[in-house]
Amino acid sequence: RLEQATLDKLTGEDLDSVRVRFQDAFAAAWRGESEVDGFNTLVLRGGLTWQQAAMLRAYAKYLRQAGVSYSQDYIEDAVLGHTGVATALVELFETRFDPALDEDTRIERTDGLADRITGLIDDVTSLDADRILRSLLTLVLATLRTNYFVRDAGGAPRPYLAVKLNPRAIPELP
Repeated sequence: RLEQATLDKLTGEDLDSVRVRFQDAFAAAWRGESEVDGFNTLVLRGGLTWQQAAMLRAYAKYLRQAGVSYSQDYIEDAVLGHTGVATALVELFETRFDPALDEDTRIERTDGLADRITGLIDDVTSLDADRILRSLLTLVLATLRTNYFVRDAGGAPRPYLAVKLNPRAIPELP
């Protein structure tokens, strides 16, 4: 739900952008391409696309499989309570794997974003939220490859997200 103060700040162009993102997310959920859960709130609250929200969802589900004690709802609440960190994590992920960026630019931007995200997480007051957000940052940095930017012949993204992780870079693993 968008707060009234947020709605009041939106211009006509912003409302069009929100409308398109919302319609795309709704259609993806309707077609079964996206799950229906709290991460979809990031489409409105964080200005993300449904694919970007799905990427964060995938990492949250990986944390659950790795045995973290937090429920999916609790992880969602931590992410939704810190949308600035969530959007920065998406930016970091996309920067790390954007095929349009050359290697030097990618490394420079990745380092800067990782530092910025760490600073944002340092300001988080909840210890649980801090742990969850740091774990998500660790997973993004431990990702070696992804199909996130692969498109089909029609230019549409794949209906699934695949990531290859370096398990040695993930201290949360048993």
